[in-house]
Amino acid sequence: MKKNFILSLCILALVSCKKDSELSPSPSIIGKWLFTSYISEEKVVDIPDCSKDDYLVFSESKVVEASTGSALCEPEVTELQELNKATYTISSDNKKLIFTLQTGEVMKQDILELSAKTLKFAPGPDEDIWVLTRQ
Repeated sequence: MKKNFILSLCILALVSCKKDSELSPSPSIIGKWLFTSYISEEKVVDIPDCSKDDYLVFSESKVVEASTGSALCEPEVTELQELNKATYTISSDNKKLIFTLQTGEVMKQDILELSAKTLKFAPGPDEDIWVLTRQ
């Protein structure tokens, strides 16, 4: 009887631990994210001064606010403007960030990291990786 009781406790402990890890939520993307760098050919590259105040805000209503801040870089203005007011979804496996632009165009990004402080994503395996920091 004592053996069964101990065995039952061990099984209960294992099942309980598994449930806790399954229930722990992944970090939320909701909030303001500042562009801090990008990774190109496995090298971290600082973003230009004119992009250091660029950011994305992911809202609970699944809409993105994109801003170039006060300093403007000409090519980036249009790219960030395209993302402004786009909708977004994250795949159920948390591996894809999918933007739907106001034009209807869909942009799929691979999520390489999403933590409480860092978001890294890229359009594909051989593309530059954007690194953003939560503000």
